[in-house]
Amino acid sequence: MKQTKPTSLGALQPFVLSLDWMSQSKVVDPCWGITGKEHWSNDCSPRPSGAQIRVFKQNFDAQFLAENPWLWEVGAIVSLYGDEATDPAMAFAVQAQKPSAIVPCNECVHFFPPLNQTYEAYCEALMNSACHSGGRFQLVLMEGVPFSRALLAT
Repeated sequence: MKQTKPTSLGALQPFVLSLDWMSQSKVVDPCWGITGKEHWSNDCSPRPSGAQIRVFKQNFDAQFLAENPWLWEVGAIVSLYGDEATDPAMAFAVQAQKPSAIVPCNECVHFFPPLNQTYEAYCEALMNSACHSGGRFQLVLMEGVPFSRALLAT
């Protein structure tokens, strides 16, 4: 696994698909507004800058991809603690050849490889799977973040 210099990142949000990261973002999260995400920073009303957020309370999976062809026009893929959406997000980023930032959930042990049940092995398995499909992810170790320290980025 290729590692880059550890990076510090600010506040983390759920799965975000950015069409134009300065003006319009799409959030795909079946639990939006239910699991502690009702924070002022997650307000979806129009911004004074004109920026807008649209929320899809659905799973990011093969069905969502099939029903939403606009996904092929997004500028970047971001999945933060995506749980079941992590693998589909990485696969879509590879297939669509989009820049991406993926932070796998460190608490989803049921996704960890059976022979090495660690977060590090999970991140490595995700990167290997993406590499076999033609992706070029790098591991960035983040410091000062509250949960997962791994960022898989293209």
